[in-house]
Amino acid sequence: MGSLTRDEFWSIIDRSNKDRNALRPLLEPLGRVDLIMFHRFFMEYGSDLRDELPEREESDYQEELAWYVVAQGKAFYDDVYEHPEKFPEEQGPAGRGFRGMIAKVYRDRFGEEVMEGDNRQLRRDQAEREFWAIIDGAARDRKKLRAALEPLSRRELLEFYREFIDLARELREPESDYEEELSWYVVAHGKAAYDAVLAHPETFPEVQGPEGRGFMGMISTAFFEKFGEEIDDDDDIEP
Repeated sequence: MGSLTRDEFWSIIDRSNKDRNALRPLLEPLGRVDLIMFHRFFMEYGSDLRDELPEREESDYQEELAWYVVAQGKAFYDDVYEHPEKFPEEQGPAGRGFRGMIAKVYRDRFGEEVMEGDNRQLRRDQAEREFWAIIDGAARDRKKLRAALEPLSRRELLEFYREFIDLARELREPESDYEEELSWYVVAHGKAAYDAVLAHPETFPEVQGPEGRGFMGMISTAFFEKFGEEIDDDDDIEP
């Protein structure tokens, strides 16, 4: 997921000073995933607060009141969270409309509702977890990878192939075939090793070691042997 932290979330909320118009320029620099994360945090804190109330109501108005509390800033939120009896009965003039502004910024920038983007991101996050479970389970052994790929459907194997390529390209845009192979080699070493190189690009390897070679070739072989065709990044993913 994105890099936005909870501390950064509260920093943005506090700097907006309970003004939704001041919130907008603070959200504009965020990327799509971080903006989704900001929305998640906002909704999560509102829901957590309502869980502390003696009587949680499944009503739009109580939900809006919880969002209003979040919009007042971290100190105010923490106080109400620790003392639920301070939960407001109505909204004051400052701090209204924050959830709507988050949704509007996302819609204006990305042409869809933030919940649509969030749902798609959740699916991608799940796919990435499943991808790394297979890679880590293979333990840098392409024969173990072949066995793990065997149960996958055509769609799932295509998605796995594309995830492999996308993650490799996130390390660096290859300037040669060999550099691309080095990126695949890093992915083949598992999530912990991949994340370490992603965080410290200077550790990107110059040569391949004996383990973790040939993973891309094994993915292509598995696809060809199962479906009788070469794997292609332009292939349609069918259910």
